[in-house]
Amino acid sequence: MIAAAAAYHETLDTQSDNGSLEGDLRAVPRAKAATLTGEGGRLMQALIGEATQNTALAEALTDAFLTPVHRRVEEAVRRAVDRGEIPPVEDIELLGDVAAGPMMSRFLLTPRRPDQVEAVTAEHTADRLLPFILRAVGGGNT
Repeated sequence: MIAAAAAYHETLDTQSDNGSLEGDLRAVPRAKAATLTGEGGRLMQALIGEATQNTALAEALTDAFLTPVHRRVEEAVRRAVDRGEIPPVEDIELLGDVAAGPMMSRFLLTPRRPDQVEAVTAEHTADRLLPFILRAVGGGNT
C-alpha cells in the first residue's frame, strides 16, 4: 500500500529547475496538496493514523513522503543561493516542514475528508501558501 502511494506521490513530485526560487518552490506545495487530497488523501489519512501506533510504518511514510519534500526544497534553496537570489539560509533542513506541514494541516487534520477537496481548490490553497514559504527563505513577497 505504501509503495503504491509513494509511486503516485513520486509522479507528482519530480524535481525540476524552473530557473527561479519562486518557480521551483511553487511546485512543492502544489504536489503535496495533490497527494493529500482526493482518494490519495484518504489513503494518506488512514496510513498516518495507523503510523501513530506503528513505528516501522511511520519510518516508511517519512522516507517515502517527507524526505523527498525536504530534499526538493533544500535543492531549490541551494540553487537560489547559488544564483544570488537569496542569502544563505540557516536551518535549511526545516524548510521542507514549512512547505509540507501546512498542506498536511489543511487537508488531513480538518473535518472535511480529503476526497471531498477538488483539485482546483487544493492547487489554489498551495498557491496561497507560496508567499509564506518564500518569506521564510528570504525570497520576499510574490
